[in-house]
Amino acid sequence: MFRNGLHSFRRGSLRALRIPALLWLPLAGVLGAGLGGWWGVQQARRDAYAHAEAHLAVAAVQTRALLDRYELLPDIAALFPCVAEALQAPDDPRRIAAANHRLAQINKRVLADVTYALDREGHVVAASNWDSPGSFVGENYAQRPYFRDALAGGTGRFVGIGLSTGKLGYYLARPIRVGPRNIGVIAAKVSLTELERQLAELARALPGHGALGIRATVLLADADGVVFISTDPRWRYRTLAPLPVATRAALAVSGAYADEPLTLLPSVHRAAPRLSLLQPDEMVSRDQTLPTAHWRLRVLVPVVDSAETIWAHALLGALLGLLAAALVLLVLLREIYQRRVLAAAIRDPLTGLYSRMYMNESLPRLIARHDRDPAAAFGVAILDLDHFKRINDRFGHLAGDRLLAELGDLVRGQCEATDLAVRLGGEELAIFHVQPVPGATLRLAERLRLLVQHHGVRWEDREIVVTLSGGVAEHRPGETLVQVLRRADRALYRAKRAGRNRIIDADPPTDGSLPPGLSAQIAEPSGAD
Repeated sequence: MFRNGLHSFRRGSLRALRIPALLWLPLAGVLGAGLGGWWGVQQARRDAYAHAEAHLAVAAVQTRALLDRYELLPDIAALFPCVAEALQAPDDPRRIAAANHRLAQINKRVLADVTYALDREGHVVAASNWDSPGSFVGENYAQRPYFRDALAGGTGRFVGIGLSTGKLGYYLARPIRVGPRNIGVIAAKVSLTELERQLAELARALPGHGALGIRATVLLADADGVVFISTDPRWRYRTLAPLPVATRAALAVSGAYADEPLTLLPSVHRAAPRLSLLQPDEMVSRDQTLPTAHWRLRVLVPVVDSAETIWAHALLGALLGLLAAALVLLVLLREIYQRRVLAAAIRDPLTGLYSRMYMNESLPRLIARHDRDPAAAFGVAILDLDHFKRINDRFGHLAGDRLLAELGDLVRGQCEATDLAVRLGGEELAIFHVQPVPGATLRLAERLRLLVQHHGVRWEDREIVVTLSGGVAEHRPGETLVQVLRRADRALYRAKRAGRNRIIDADPPTDGSLPPGLSAQIAEPSGAD
């Protein structure tokens, strides 16, 4: 009887377990599908963020290319004596005509809209469009901020609608000096039409999932947060944040955006929290501030266009459940970690230049090639920021980091694809330049010295100006890495002892093929004030 009772109990227990099992299977499928769908939403957001990051980087390169292209234009125009002579003698037709023709020649070569010279009262004395119906000659732009900033001795940068043309442009201005006195301002207006076209093509080229792809919107705003370029015309002349009353008044006085109301962007374009459910109109954004002009780039990507990702993860969750999701997460985290470790080993995270470890791995191949083939010559330039410790002590280490980051941008912008730019440590850099002709490394170093000298870094409403010293040495067949670095380092030491802000060649040529200071003479012609 006892055995029969025990057997009956066991059979009842098994039957009792069958019913929960039939319930747990669909519940696990539903839970897995729900978790997979939720994970799909997060993955869709990550995909959208990744697309926004990738295209933000391209948009930043295109925008920086425009800024860098015209950065030295006012300086170059100011070097010609005829411009200063026209400002000093505005009633002399001969000098005015000479300045007009010179500015027209410069403007034609660099493809700017207009290059013009203004006296201390803001009157345009000479302009590249002097013979056009919309000539700037005789106009007064004293209310424009770029004129006031340049007349005060700084660099004037401004985005606005032209008072004469009614067309949007980027204005860049610098003072014209005769001795210690600013006698006027040289300014250039650059059209933003081509940049807007490039950003629109970038938004259309954004790859997506499925046949429809992913739509994107690229915005470019000025330092006050006013959007002046938008791939969606509805958002042009909107603001990223509410404008303070004082800022709105200043924009009205300068006539930056004429009579545009400058209303706030609609809130629908703000991304939802990462862990929330997907909203129908949800978009993610990525921003980047361009340090030279203090413009802000923003790329907006809608998450809803990644709907296929959501369905795929929901199906994965239904099939594999929580275990599959955990495994996928572990694999993803491991991959991200490996990439970060590899990136940290190759690139310096602050400057974006290569690390010393990468240099030690790569240079033996370059040296061996030169040892085999004398035509595969290369040179090394060791560069060091002058008085960098003083900058850290005065402005703080964050300012020093900002300076090093921008120096890295300048170096990478000047190097060729075959060059190797390395951060040796602190503020000391090295560039290994494959040179087709003797002296190419010296020219590259001198060009960087001039760029750094004219490149101010804005930090907390102040401009930090630094100089660069360097030593250059050309590799000799049979010479080791340590030996060529030691010769370049000794040349750097001589540059420091000679007064800094100079480049010294470890072994300058004696045949007259590269006179000392050649690159300086090219960039800074004599006769300019």
